[in-house]
Amino acid sequence: EFVHPFNDLDIMAGQGTIGVEIFEDLSDVEVVLVPVGGGGLISGIATALKKLKPDAKVIGVQPKGAPATYLSFQEKRIVETHEVSSIADGVIVKKPGDLTLKIMEEVVDDMVLVDDREIARAMFLLLERVKTVAEPAGALGVAAVISGAVDVSGKKTVPVVSGGNVDPTLLIRVLGQVLYVEGRQVRIQGILPDKPGQLKKVIDAVAELGLNIVEIQHERLNPLLTPGMALVTLGLEVPSKEYADILVLRLKQMGLDFRVV
Repeated sequence: EFVHPFNDLDIMAGQGTIGVEIFEDLSDVEVVLVPVGGGGLISGIATALKKLKPDAKVIGVQPKGAPATYLSFQEKRIVETHEVSSIADGVIVKKPGDLTLKIMEEVVDDMVLVDDREIARAMFLLLERVKTVAEPAGALGVAAVISGAVDVSGKKTVPVVSGGNVDPTLLIRVLGQVLYVEGRQVRIQGILPDKPGQLKKVIDAVAELGLNIVEIQHERLNPLLTPGMALVTLGLEVPSKEYADILVLRLKQMGLDFRVV
């Protein structure tokens, strides 16, 4: 028998037990942020929570690349989106259910959008600070907080982390990108004479600052390079972006022209 993943009253009722658990653990909760795909999860949570604590705000969060339910909620009619794309594949739907939309209009206070970069940052934060692996869809509520999509300053807030089913390859890519965005890793690039000892000068300067090299690319066959020169790119672990600027300045003082890329 086919069981619909969200447009089913029994599914919504089962997911509504999460709203009961939130109230049991934090009876004075003020804001609950819920990942939204077709709307089943938030319909159940909001229905239960509004009965137990009517003044609590329940806000849905969708990815900008798949905003069908957000648009439907705003326009109070089913809006279908044909082009959808997001790392949060667990909530990608082209339209919400007719049952979920009706319930959301009654019990959900608002709905917001977050982009994939914000979702990636939320996944990174949960992994580093909370030691919790969240799939992109599961991190939507946290993404809404750290991006400022919802102002929860001074409010007792619960972002529902709804799943950890993330592909390891995607997780590695997300972590790598966020490390660069957060300035924890940087890349520097420069052109060196293709002679013995030139690269060692750069590596020695890196070592003097106590930085760690995670990758080196040494390219001498690029047709855009002057013969006898090599394009060198270094990936570095750094305490902050300022260290990259210090390194580039030090290399410049040594007559080596590098820049952060």
